[in-house]
Amino acid sequence: MPLRRVRQRLPYRVQLAIAFGATALGAGLLVMTLLYAFLRYVPSYLITPIDPSETSVVGETTSDGGGGEGGINITDVSSLLDTVLWAGIAILLLLSAVAAAFGWFIAGRMLAPLSHVGEAARKAGEGTLSHRIALTGPRDEIRDLADTFDRTLDRLEHAFHAHERFTANVAHELRTPLTTAKTLLDVASAYPEATEPTRLVQQLKSNNDRNIELVQALLALTELERPAPSSDDIDLADLVHEVAQETIPGSRPTTMDLRAAPTRADAVLARLLVHNLVQNALRHNDDRAVIEITTREAEGQSTIRIENTGAVLTLDEVSRLSEPLYRPDRSSQEGHGLGLAIVESIARAQGASLALEPRPGGGLIATVSFRAAGHTI
Repeated sequence: MPLRRVRQRLPYRVQLAIAFGATALGAGLLVMTLLYAFLRYVPSYLITPIDPSETSVVGETTSDGGGGEGGINITDVSSLLDTVLWAGIAILLLLSAVAAAFGWFIAGRMLAPLSHVGEAARKAGEGTLSHRIALTGPRDEIRDLADTFDRTLDRLEHAFHAHERFTANVAHELRTPLTTAKTLLDVASAYPEATEPTRLVQQLKSNNDRNIELVQALLALTELERPAPSSDDIDLADLVHEVAQETIPGSRPTTMDLRAAPTRADAVLARLLVHNLVQNALRHNDDRAVIEITTREAEGQSTIRIENTGAVLTLDEVSRLSEPLYRPDRSSQEGHGLGLAIVESIARAQGASLALEPRPGGGLIATVSFRAAGHTI
């Protein structure tokens, strides 16, 4: 059987124990070989037999060069070398066994943290994403692996909960207009003489248009998850100015401080991003109707910052505003809750980032940061 297949079948702890033992065996074999070669070829031996009549007994040891009965008798160079050889082999085998046992113990200690990683992976596979390894100890490869796995579980858990909320939001958004359409048709069927066909058609058409807008927005959001195929030289200041002129009514109190903010991005997607930011600021404003827009280039980044007045938002609400179909105020019929989700998808596809924070006194501050033209990471 090939060595690689055997190695793949053995547990890593066994492989490490064998490696320790083999290392000790190889090192000992090298030392013994060098020692044997030295004793055989370097020294000059003068070994003469001893007359038994001159033997004097001291305890149980004789002076005949042996060790008494059952001892090791060295009578010539060959017997000396044989003694060294066999003693070396015995010591070498013992040393290898001790090294293998030591390797088994050390491998168990070293691989023990990996069992925690395996347990976390098993629980994650069973659907339990809340379990964390939280490995302590010195910063090493296994600690880094455990920390990376914990961060991955964090992202998976967040994505899973976001997916659950997205599914619930889609169900809510679609159920409401479908229920409305069913109610209109039920009323028209029950009271045909009191139903105005023209008004009924208009209501159903408006309801159907809203459903079409929702489905199209969801499809657009899916398409935006793909990286942008093109990149153009644009100035965010010029782009914001054009979109604001087209979108913001002249009666709105809008403050714009637009300074040059060059970057490279897909011009069409960047325009859609700015349009959605402005629309979000208009749609979710209050009676103060204040909008402030700034563009800047600083520290290698070109940024768009849009601030609008509106309802007071908590940190939890703000953290979820970029989730598809999420709206803090479900009673509002404005929008589908996809504007900022589209902004974040475009930003991610363009290598930019979206930051949201509550505005003091109510409202929202949205900042999109692109890489400035001429800067690389």
